[in-house]
Formats: sequence, structure tokens, C-alpha cells
Amino acid sequence: MLLKRDGSIVSEKGEPVITFKNLLQGDYLVSIRHRNHLGQMTLNPVFLSILSPPMVDFTDPNLALAGGAAAGRVLGGKRYMYGGDLHGDGKVIYQGPNNDVFRLFSRILGEDDNLDNLANFIVPGYEHADFNLDGKVIFQGPNNDRSPLLYNSILVHSSNTSLLSNYIVLDFIP
Repeated sequence: MLLKRDGSIVSEKGEPVITFKNLLQGDYLVSIRHRNHLGQMTLNPVFLSILSPPMVDFTDPNLALAGGAAAGRVLGGKRYMYGGDLHGDGKVIYQGPNNDVFRLFSRILGEDDNLDNLANFIVPGYEHADFNLDGKVIFQGPNNDRSPLLYNSILVHSSNTSLLSNYIVLDFIP
């Protein structure tokens, strides 16, 4: 499956209906994940059928999710996944042990072309450490990936009422 820039999901061939080979018709919990974002999962089972495929819109704030309001950010009437899980461990951590910012920093310093070990070096490409999905991994400087991780995932999280930078945002997919 492919996640398009507008948030819609299509098959590998660009078709709007997703099918799963050998999946029996029935009730399933439906989940979604994307590269460096925390996943989301329906709270209630969804009946999946080839004859009448359901529309499961994870951007709809009224869709009941495991984790409730803490499972995604609502902005402008749409729900979004929390980004920044650069470790792929089901957590977004800005500050403290096993934080995702260090993974970002390590990616910059570990780049073979960064011969001078510059913190403001830019790594181009489709990378797991590219938080804002602009095709560049930037630790320091304009349009960096570190600041939006703090502001768009940690500080805005509905359960982080004290606005702690060391708050940990969790994934609700088992």
C-alpha cells in the first residue's frame, strides 16, 4: 500500500480499494502505520468483505481508535498520526533515554559524506529520520527535523497537559 501526500491510501497499482490476498471475510481491527509515525488502530472491529469494502477513514476525528484522543492529533477537523518514532519502537521521545532526537543526530554524524562531522549537514533522500517528510534529514538549522518533533508531537499531545519536553508519546497498536 502507498500513502499519498493528501493522506489517502491506495494499492501498489494506485487503485483506491485495498485488497488482501487470502484474507477471509469477517471482523478485524484495522490499523495503519507510516514510516516514522506512531500507528493507529480502530477501537472496534470492522467487517471486511471483498463484495462491499468498507471505508475506514483514519483522518475522521469521530472514528473510535484504541487509545482514544491520545492516539492522534486533531487539527483543522482532521486527525493526524504523531510523527517522530525514528527508532521504530512505538514511542516518540524528545528528551531522555532512548530519545529519537539522538537517532536523528546520529544519522547526520554517521553520514559518509559528512567528512567534517557537522551538525548542520543535510542528508538527502527518503530516510526514516526525515521527520517532516521533505526529503532531507536536518538536525540543526532552518527546516530542521528536530524542532517539529518537539512542537508537533510532544508539546501538543493531549495527555501532555504540563507541556513537558520529556513527555513520551506512545503507540496504541499491540
